[in-house]
Amino acid sequence: MFKKHRFTLIVLILMLMILTFGSTACSSSPKDLLVEPPEIAITGDPESEPGLDPEPDPDQDISENAANPLISENPVLVRYIFSDKNNTWMNYTYHVKEKDGKKALYTEDDQEVLPYEFEQFKTHYNMVGAQKDGKWLLYDYTGVRLSQDEWEDIIKTTTPMDNEVNGLVRVKKDGVWGCVDQQGEVVITPNWDGIDLNYYEEVEPFLRVNKDGKYGYLTYEGELVLEAKWDMAVMDVYNRPLDEIAVRLNDEWGTVKVVNNKAQEVDWDQKPRLETQIGFMDSRYIAQAQTVHDLLYSDRWGIKPSVILFFYDYYKQNYTEILNLPEFTGSDPDWDQLTKFVYTNSLELRSLEDQEARSYLTDEEFDKIANKYFEEISYTHQPSKWLNYEDGKYNPVGWSDHGVHYYQLKELRRFELGDNKYKFTAKLVGYPFYEDDFNEGSDSLSPNMKALKKKAEEPQFEGRELGEVLGQVMFGDPTEILAPSVEQSIEFTMEDPLADIYLKYLSASREEIRQDVHQP
Repeated sequence: MFKKHRFTLIVLILMLMILTFGSTACSSSPKDLLVEPPEIAITGDPESEPGLDPEPDPDQDISENAANPLISENPVLVRYIFSDKNNTWMNYTYHVKEKDGKKALYTEDDQEVLPYEFEQFKTHYNMVGAQKDGKWLLYDYTGVRLSQDEWEDIIKTTTPMDNEVNGLVRVKKDGVWGCVDQQGEVVITPNWDGIDLNYYEEVEPFLRVNKDGKYGYLTYEGELVLEAKWDMAVMDVYNRPLDEIAVRLNDEWGTVKVVNNKAQEVDWDQKPRLETQIGFMDSRYIAQAQTVHDLLYSDRWGIKPSVILFFYDYYKQNYTEILNLPEFTGSDPDWDQLTKFVYTNSLELRSLEDQEARSYLTDEEFDKIANKYFEEISYTHQPSKWLNYEDGKYNPVGWSDHGVHYYQLKELRRFELGDNKYKFTAKLVGYPFYEDDFNEGSDSLSPNMKALKKKAEEPQFEGRELGEVLGQVMFGDPTEILAPSVEQSIEFTMEDPLADIYLKYLSASREEIRQDVHQP
């Protein structure tokens, strides 16, 4: 958490490329993409560059003996931390032997610790986890069983510097997690969907837990500090006092004081740092937090990998937004185009709980959507080519939009509006597919889908879904195999960036592209 002095740039999965950056304009030619990569985060000295505080790294599970530095053919010097609050260095060597499909654990001088009864081992500071018949048992290094508990899984935890941990160990039973100490005794009863064991224990006095998507905190002894009822809870230990926990409920942030290991009432007027709000926002899109940081809160902006990912996913999820976006400048968009845009983006307003969405849209709902997505446009409520209008209600005449486009961001410019606000212009290129292309067994495929399926046969895509292959293609140079059909130009601002982010359009235009598919 919040290790600003330890991080510089977390690069997106080892796959990123050289991008061209500019203060006023930039273009991209990225090379690779994983469809669901983690968000990258920039952190640094807050005196020089604000950054993101990334989610804590997940506990590392070393399940293969070959990857375990304590189980080796040669002595390994391993550093343990937090042994009575002191650093500890220990020299360990154990041999794993295998016979008839079972494994045994031996000391360096070939003395048996555990017999040929186990599937695998996970060594810890004072104990070893041994898997037998799919269950994990805990032993000391003389082969004595520490407890009669059987665990579904054991997470071997290391520090972010990859030092071994002399501290709590996460264990799983009945599908939920708890913790044992180095003597195998249960300290935190299994009850949680997740427990963050990141081991900055010298500065973090509590453990974050989550259950049913809600977050809270415990002491290291398992005492409840903060009830797990928050959409996010986080401690900014390097920038805020150690008795403060920042909490988020929906999109609202506040601060909770801790007195005698008990959380007090939330103070909604005391907000955490902006970096905390960005880094722990409720992200709806891939790389959303990083994109918000890079485009709105950093001088080092540009078409970075996170920005490309964000726009790809934004228009993948909000396809009708760009499909029916009116071509316009100024405050008077084409009425037919505007009404179709508003209606096709009104599903949430028209949806009824546990029922199908109603067909009509009220004029008040029409205004709400128009004002959300457009800046100071003018219109009069009336019928259009696509919608009837009567008694304050719009009803669709009927139409059919066939197929779908996937978009790649190609150009982006940023303009300062004052008061730390910006507007942007962008160009995106769309690649068309038939609406049934991704349906299994479809007998009518678009040219682009045929090219994509051919690409998916290459060895590097073995085992990948077509959607993942498309993501990689779209992050590189799609024109190597796909034919674009439209170039969309937009002028926009980014609204509600720390919550349900969306684009507000100032102008838009579209140009059709005619090009043959590159057949491999």
